[in-house]
Amino acid sequence: MPVPKTEDLKKFAEKQLSGDKRPAGRPPKPKYNEKYMAKQIEKYMADEKVYIPILKEVCLLNNWDYEYVEHLKHKSAILSQSIKKLLTKKEVVLEQLLYSGGNNTGMIFGLKQLGWTDRVEQVVTADVNANISNLSYEEVKARIDEALKDRK
Repeated sequence: MPVPKTEDLKKFAEKQLSGDKRPAGRPPKPKYNEKYMAKQIEKYMADEKVYIPILKEVCLLNNWDYEYVEHLKHKSAILSQSIKKLLTKKEVVLEQLLYSGGNNTGMIFGLKQLGWTDRVEQVVTADVNANISNLSYEEVKARIDEALKDRK
């Protein structure tokens, strides 16, 4: 029996490796191409069965790692734009549900995850390292009154 040539072995190996067949039991590897991911997100949002779009659901359906998608979002403009559209649609749907009445707890929770707050938060800035030991009582009182005046 003749010994196969090296070139023939290389061609045989390339042919075997080029197929999409995977060994049994292994799940398919996820695709992390930003354009493909953006198309999948757009396709998900266009689905009429999806009422409230959820990014984690898209990741689950496409076998993507959610944290890695969040990481890619900051590096890819096209993916970032698709994710922003998804989150904007989610915000609009939740806000519409909030105004429609009923049990609003879930909608409020969803909106808070998107950055909404239910109260006004005041940020107070002050010089914490102010040295008041050599100031008179009147000067300290004047500084306190001035700081309180800025809060109103």
